[in-house]
Amino acid sequence: MSFSRPLAFMIAAGLFASSAIPALAEDAKVDPGPELSMVVPGSENKTRSQRLATTLPWYADLDAAGEAAARQGKLVFWLHLLGNIDGFT
Repeated sequence: MSFSRPLAFMIAAGLFASSAIPALAEDAKVDPGPELSMVVPGSENKTRSQRLATTLPWYADLDAAGEAAARQGKLVFWLHLLGNIDGFT
């Protein structure tokens, strides 16, 4: 089987990256901390989701969000979901 030079390079780079990432992660020895290493109960997750949904300004219209962001000198965070944000799809 013969590959073109760019394709062979991409395959080799992909194999190298996939083998190097676990080694780099082991070297970093990142401690996620107690908040990230525990399982969050459903009730706590519900509370966090409700707080997020009520404290952030949400726009249903991307153009309106872009105009508001431009006025405030901020970026637009675009979240595209399939289903409902409350988790019951």
